[in-house]
Amino acid sequence: MNRKQSVITLSLLVFAAASATLIFNVFSGDSRKEYERELLAMQSQIPENINQEAEGENRPDRPDLAAIQNFFSIMDPELKTVPVERLRTAWDKTRELEKAPLKQDMPMLFWETAGSNMGGRTRAIMFDPNDASRNKVWAGAVTGGIWYNNDISNDQSDWMPVNDFLSNLSISCIVYDPNDPMTFYAGTGEAETARVIYRESSGVGMGILKSTDGGASWDLIPSTESFQYVTDIQIRDEDGNSVIYAGVASGIYKGVTHNSTPSNGLFRSVDGGNSWTQVIPDMPGTDEPYAISDIKIQGDGRIYVGSMGTPELEGGATIFYSDQGTAGSWTVFEDVKNLIEGQANHNIPGRVILVPSPSEDNIVYALFSVE
Repeated sequence: MNRKQSVITLSLLVFAAASATLIFNVFSGDSRKEYERELLAMQSQIPENINQEAEGENRPDRPDLAAIQNFFSIMDPELKTVPVERLRTAWDKTRELEKAPLKQDMPMLFWETAGSNMGGRTRAIMFDPNDASRNKVWAGAVTGGIWYNNDISNDQSDWMPVNDFLSNLSISCIVYDPNDPMTFYAGTGEAETARVIYRESSGVGMGILKSTDGGASWDLIPSTESFQYVTDIQIRDEDGNSVIYAGVASGIYKGVTHNSTPSNGLFRSVDGGNSWTQVIPDMPGTDEPYAISDIKIQGDGRIYVGSMGTPELEGGATIFYSDQGTAGSWTVFEDVKNLIEGQANHNIPGRVILVPSPSEDNIVYALFSVE
């Protein structure tokens, strides 16, 4: 181990001990010592490449070590995981406190943005359908919430956050209702990084957010609260009714599998999200639906859906299409999946990204990943 590796490892060990001191100062004697030993044991399991640092002046920042530090600082000492399911309880309590009257002589807090020229990981972007100039754009960050820019054509126009206190800030997709452009939907949870051993997703979701005032305010759709990772949303006009299709997946967060409830799959709602029906077939030999990575609607109204691997690495690289969108109406295309599985190496089918041709209704382009 070279000097830099030693410094990094030592820093992490110091942090682990410091975390134990901060979190477990209520512990005493053997309980605290046992937990310190557990922290050190967890640190020893970190892959060696995470403890290595590039040489030279242009070496990268270390978001991986920052993630490890964050994990140790917020994990539950008994569960040995980050209890993300408690976020909703904390959010509800904070909303109650916001509505409570201020105590006498308590000063108001006002925040101003410091500004930044460095954006984060963005998976969702949408032109505002209510802006005739087509300059206003909405974007969703995987751990940073919903943002908008009033004039994307002007590089001096700032990106503005909608609300730093949404019920969930991990935004994976944004769409609007073609029959009511003032109604937006945003899916939460980033499933794409919740498929590997250590780089678990930093953004566990909490269902689908809905806005009925053109994005000014957002509320969680209660029926979707247990959707851990919403990978995509599309709205289809079906005889004048706006039908919502939502792709849902389960994922791994810090070693613990978070299963969406009731399951993975493609969920269909005909009542604005009040109720949902799972419509995609089950994976062969199981009673579990495919996990969905992408949804697209062709110009002729046909729905195309791509799958992704489950936490058990099953069901990836599969395409479905349907003209009805209901259970039992889907055609399954597995040719590429079978081709991947037949390879000697890199033979685990991954997620699918789809793009229908804008000029030919019978052409769809697909990108497949392997693991």
